[in-house]
Order: sequence, then C-alpha cells, then structure tokens
Amino acid sequence: MIQVLGIANGACLIIFTSEKLTFFDDDGERTWADLILSILMIENILIIFRSLLASAIPDVPGWITEDIESNKNRVK
Repeated sequence: MIQVLGIANGACLIIFTSEKLTFFDDDGERTWADLILSILMIENILIIFRSLLASAIPDVPGWITEDIESNKNRVK
C-alpha cells in the first residue's frame, strides 16, 4: 500500500511541478481535467510496471529454497 501511495504522490509531484508535462487550453491556462487525466495515466502505468517487476523477481532466492528443502529432508 505504501508503494502505491508513493507512486501516486510522485505522479502528482511530476505533473504539478514539471514545465514540460503541462497541458494548456486555448487561453494558455492549465486545465484540471487534463492534469487529473495525466496523473491517472502515469500512476496506472507505473503501478502496472511495479506489479510486473514484482512478479518477475522472486521473493526468496533459489539457493535459499534449495537449502530449506534439503533441511526438510535431512535426518535428525
């Protein structure tokens, strides 16, 4: 949950402080709808990337899993 909140916070900071990612209407002003839409797009892309990366990297290394299995089969 902290990771998702961190991603949301980072997306908001990037959109509201970056000069290159600003969206303007006809009067040259930022529109709130475009800002909210860009925040949601960046946030969802980063959350999907984080989920894919978390599923690709195992929580326990292979050598630890092998050691646990060998300890289970060891005669005491």
